[in-house]
Amino acid sequence: MHIIAFANSTQFAGLVSYGAALAACAIALSRPRDRMWWIVIAAVCGVLTMDVWLGLRHELARAMGHLMGYVGWYGVRREVQAVIIGVGAAVWIVMMWRLWRLWRTNGRRGETRIAGLLAALGLGLSVLEAVSLHQVNAWTSRMIGPIMLIAWAWVLIGVGVVLCAIVKLRRKTRT
Repeated sequence: MHIIAFANSTQFAGLVSYGAALAACAIALSRPRDRMWWIVIAAVCGVLTMDVWLGLRHELARAMGHLMGYVGWYGVRREVQAVIIGVGAAVWIVMMWRLWRLWRTNGRRGETRIAGLLAALGLGLSVLEAVSLHQVNAWTSRMIGPIMLIAWAWVLIGVGVVLCAIVKLRRKTRT
């Protein structure tokens, strides 16, 4: 049996934000329109919740550091990390643009598109942190009030997904 414990207020904010988004997605599944997309968004929110709870992005960063040391790239890790971030960002931008066009041409509602893009943004932030470029981590780890900047992004993403699910549920027709 796991006892849920929070390491700090940043982790707590992430768990509450992504957990609320996951719950809102599950409720949004009661409406048939765009159900498959809401399943995908819920799955991403579930992965992000587990990432915040277990620190999966930090474990991935450690594994990448060990791998770079093993193959002899640790001395040039910053250059390798910058290339990974650049290629990853380009791929992510192209995917988001294609996804937006797909949704737009297939008549997806605005709230579904926005929730999907927000979930993808959260996933992109986790991958960015996992790549562990120190300048990026220094920026995302900056304390703003009681939590880190990255947690504020998690809160905004979670609230955005919850609001999109509410809009979906408030539609009068069963579409």
